[in-house]
Amino acid sequence: MVPKGYYVHLVRYQYSWNHQFRLRVVCYETELPYKEMPPGQPQFGRFKYEVSLENRGGHSQMLASLEDRDTGGIFPVAVSNDGKWALWDAEPPLNDPVRQEEGVFMRGVLMNVDTGDQQFLPDEVPGIGRHPGYLEFDEKERRM
Repeated sequence: MVPKGYYVHLVRYQYSWNHQFRLRVVCYETELPYKEMPPGQPQFGRFKYEVSLENRGGHSQMLASLEDRDTGGIFPVAVSNDGKWALWDAEPPLNDPVRQEEGVFMRGVLMNVDTGDQQFLPDEVPGIGRHPGYLEFDEKERRM
């Protein structure tokens, strides 16, 4: 059900290898009246995210419900074949010092679906380094 005052902005899925489960992330955005938008300036509404686990039998379990002050974008990564583990990436909140660094980096969230316990994976792994959530290319780089 869509929260009051919001609309579905984006839905992303990640399936288990055996396709018995899928991790579903829904991004909701508030509707902004046009009068609030300064001329020539894009303005974004507030966002909410819902992370849920669904199985082929039609059962759905809510794993997390977050607002944009709690996190940036959320992206599904993986779900185990038995549906007991879910992994998603989340951008740090806008006020997090990590966001002030060059580029935007993701933090992995590994959840035990049975217990609800969450483990936040490091955004920097020794020997591997930081993992960017997404890369932005300017027009010059696209032509290469």
